[in-house]
Amino acid sequence: MALVGGSVLGPIVGGTIVDSYLGWRWTEFTGILQVLMLALDVIFLDETYPPALLVHKARRLRITTGNRALHAHHKETDYRFKDMTDKYLFRLFRLLVTPICFFVALYALRSALNYLVDTFTWFSASAVAVNIFLRCIFSGTFPLFATILYHCMGVPWGPSLLGFVATALIPIPFVLYVYGPGIRVRGKWSQASVHGH
Repeated sequence: MALVGGSVLGPIVGGTIVDSYLGWRWTEFTGILQVLMLALDVIFLDETYPPALLVHKARRLRITTGNRALHAHHKETDYRFKDMTDKYLFRLFRLLVTPICFFVALYALRSALNYLVDTFTWFSASAVAVNIFLRCIFSGTFPLFATILYHCMGVPWGPSLLGFVATALIPIPFVLYVYGPGIRVRGKWSQASVHGH
């Protein structure tokens, strides 16, 4: 909920606060409240990431048993720069050229993010990140051509063109509903969502 709700509710709540008698300074106080909540989370919430838990368990077992050979697999993995760039940079763009990720990014409805998470189970963070990246690219480049669009096409046809594009994107969820399982079976990163592992 926070993934999609924060970017939707943030401007609404911020605008309401700024327009009220509280003024713009109260939006800064909400940022301070967020930092306070983060600090409390770091202090009081336990670690839940399984590889990190195994590292702590292996450390505890080394101390209690005296066996220095006990190590978690996560700690023994050698991470090279190539592996890190492949995982955190290039995988995003490889996911973008998959049919499901590309069309969901074009469709740009926030509810479609759940479909990405269910489709790319182990790689869902990368799929959502590339979706957000493409959405930011669209929102950043639209102001560059919006003035030209309205100047050349006029007020009646400028928004109509955008409406025609939006209308052309309407079938995407239905196409993915019908053909999605077949596409997921053939996909390198989406097979786990079909086979269940």
